[in-house]
Amino acid sequence: MKKSLLVIVILAASLAAAGCDVLQKDAYDYMSEVRSTELQDESTNGVSLRDNSESVEKNLGKPKRIEKSDSVTHLSYGNDGLSITLDDDIVVEYQINSKVYQTVKGIKVGSSKEEVIQQYGSNYYTNKENKSYKRIGYFDKESNRHIEFFLKNNQVIYITVVDIS
Repeated sequence: MKKSLLVIVILAASLAAAGCDVLQKDAYDYMSEVRSTELQDESTNGVSLRDNSESVEKNLGKPKRIEKSDSVTHLSYGNDGLSITLDDDIVVEYQINSKVYQTVKGIKVGSSKEEVIQQYGSNYYTNKENKSYKRIGYFDKESNRHIEFFLKNNQVIYITVVDIS
């Protein structure tokens, strides 16, 4: 019994020292630790969570690339830096990775961590994902939305908005 406990402790310590993803917290592990932030109006260039594909195309035009797998469709707006995921024709996630698109509160790639906090408030979680970037995120527990900002040198490099219902 003591030998197996020692093996588990050594294994856990080794994984932690190696920075193994198994022991890292997922964004949703923080949900109960932070207060809710209102995100129900969150959108980018007229597109928001729970829109249908017709609304997306009306606001953004035809995507550069479409990938389908069962009920899930991924739309890419090429070099513009926007990816949209639809499930059963409804937007469930979008990702911004260029200055072309911004959040409803004006945050875009290149914005500072301070600007994010100024616009979205102090009810955020923070997690150092790896040595090259950190992330801060907010949950709207009433409208079931999540926004996460990936930061490098305290500047936004990537934004993801997800329907968590």
